[in-house]
Amino acid sequence: MAHLSARASFALVIEVKVHPRLPNIFRPAIDIGADQIFHGRTRRHQRRIAQRKPENGAEMLFVDLNDLKLLNDQYGHMGGDAALMRVAEKLLQGTRANDCVARLGGDEFCVLLDHADEKSALETAERLVDSIACDDCIFEGVALPLSVAIGVTLIEKGDTPATVLSRADKAMYRVKAAA
Repeated sequence: MAHLSARASFALVIEVKVHPRLPNIFRPAIDIGADQIFHGRTRRHQRRIAQRKPENGAEMLFVDLNDLKLLNDQYGHMGGDAALMRVAEKLLQGTRANDCVARLGGDEFCVLLDHADEKSALETAERLVDSIACDDCIFEGVALPLSVAIGVTLIEKGDTPATVLSRADKAMYRVKAAA
């Protein structure tokens, strides 16, 4: 299968090489190099916002794969890994080359949407939710049910990467609570 990491900015995450016996398909997202790349891109967006150029806005999506524990319990960790890889693929396919997709760890991903406003970020989040829910993730001949909850937040002047992720995480939990 294809090497999915065609985007140079993805040292952070989805260096997914699909291989049938690859036990640890994802490295932790917050390693030194990855953390610096992701936070560096976030700081670049902060500078753009400080310059008050609305066309240079950025939004953060916080993506949570629903029921990963249930998938792991029912299909084993290889089944859970297959679900994570499929979500990663769908996030990559559903975003632009200048966006940054990252697996934070566990069942959580984030997407930094470059040059995006709230409307386009909400549209992207909705499209990703639908795309993932309508997709077949086949593991050992069985279709695994996939769904995600996505929180959306604007990167605002004065934000740090931690405050952006925290606010996006809270937005995601509000989406889960409303479901």
